[in-house]
Amino acid sequence: SYYTFVKNYGTGFAPYFISLGLWVGALMASFVFKPLNKRLILSGGNPLMASFASYMPLACIGLVQALLLLLTLQFGLNLQIDNVGLYYAFGLFTALVFAAIMQVIMAAFGFPGKFAAIILLMLQLTSAAGTFPIEQTPAFFQVISPYFPMTYVVEGMRQIMAGSDLALASQSALVLLGFGGGGF
Repeated sequence: SYYTFVKNYGTGFAPYFISLGLWVGALMASFVFKPLNKRLILSGGNPLMASFASYMPLACIGLVQALLLLLTLQFGLNLQIDNVGLYYAFGLFTALVFAAIMQVIMAAFGFPGKFAAIILLMLQLTSAAGTFPIEQTPAFFQVISPYFPMTYVVEGMRQIMAGSDLALASQSALVLLGFGGGGF
């Protein structure tokens, strides 16, 4: 175990709110765009291409949302960011992963998927170790924490912004890649 110092309270909480903001942003974008172009699939189009074509609007909106969020945190709130390039790369990557997750949830469940995504949000907010160390949460949340992407966004972004273990951030990115690939 090691300790690091941050120059303000916001820097410690930012990873939690970055993940929250990007999840909600992906959810809101999924309200506007259809998760799959069914006409393209029914007309004999390649399902992978149909999926990718439907993913692109979600991904583009997510990238814009992420960029605005990250710029606001860096320049509007002057948060400590020790690894600026990785901060932006990880944030933009998170937006792409969350877009893929929203796409699969909405494609698989339709309208009830919106409800499922909100339930997943609530479970992640309580198990991502964003406000307290995971060891201080009830046992249920400790058990489910490793199975949700927000856990890895918080973990990785903390290391990138003000930590010293970039290997942990890399591991978090690999897990997120798994979530995103699985979603797509």
